[in-house]
Amino acid sequence: MKQLAENEVSIKSLVDCFSSAFMKVLDVEDDSFWVAGDSLKTKVSLDEKRKYLRLSILFQLSGNITSDIAAVQCNKVNDDYIVIRFSSVQVEGSQCVLSTYYMTYEEGLIAFHLVKMVKKFEQFTVDALREYMADYL
Repeated sequence: MKQLAENEVSIKSLVDCFSSAFMKVLDVEDDSFWVAGDSLKTKVSLDEKRKYLRLSILFQLSGNITSDIAAVQCNKVNDDYIVIRFSSVQVEGSQCVLSTYYMTYEEGLIAFHLVKMVKKFEQFTVDALREYMADYL
């Protein structure tokens, strides 16, 4: 089982973890990259100063939802799902939902756990969207 020491965690080593797991990595930048999942893409961002990874998924809702309704639905998700956090955001005039999860890598990281957590994060997000945002997908 591949392990990364805290000082080995970098964008390159993280990308290598996903590539080794046969997952498609997209748009690699200095501090982030995207992982293509079964249904959605997850952005993986590295914060070296605070020693955490931020997983995020941005999903555009249909045009017939207001920001107030989206915020209420996001709050319901946040009450029921303890692993992920939903936020209602506007992006270029479209109502979206931002799903986030923070994962520390202080004292190191196990590659299998990282890959599994990204897959679980995507599944939790899909489940929450279907349960609370079904009318707006």
